[in-house]
Amino acid sequence: MLGADKGLLEKNPLEHVRPPSGSPAERRVYVPVETVEQVLDACPNLWWRLLVVLARFAGLRTPSESLSLRWEDVNWAEGRLVVRASKTAHLAGRGCRAVPLFPEVRPWLEQAWEAAPEKAEYVFPDWLRKRALGPQGW
Repeated sequence: MLGADKGLLEKNPLEHVRPPSGSPAERRVYVPVETVEQVLDACPNLWWRLLVVLARFAGLRTPSESLSLRWEDVNWAEGRLVVRASKTAHLAGRGCRAVPLFPEVRPWLEQAWEAAPEKAEYVFPDWLRKRALGPQGW
């Protein structure tokens, strides 16, 4: 523990906390498309639906990768997204990756494009991005 081993704390307050046993793979659960569609139906607007779609069907980390997505990162002609990953940006060659523009994703991005103000830089509107951005970042 950072504080305990640096002499900032007398005792590690988490010394009795143990991570779950077993492999994380054992806790993974497949979420069927039908369940995702129910979630999409419950979303209040296009932006929340797009957030769910990008996470589930494009594999983007949310909020960091989804809300950092720029229109210049959407390559309609080649059918792919360039995803900039702040989590892995410090690793050589791992700062971005290409993700296919899957059929489950494209219509939602097209709707967002139609709804975006002219000359918008980011896919998601500023009001949503600002709400998700805290003092420490995403």
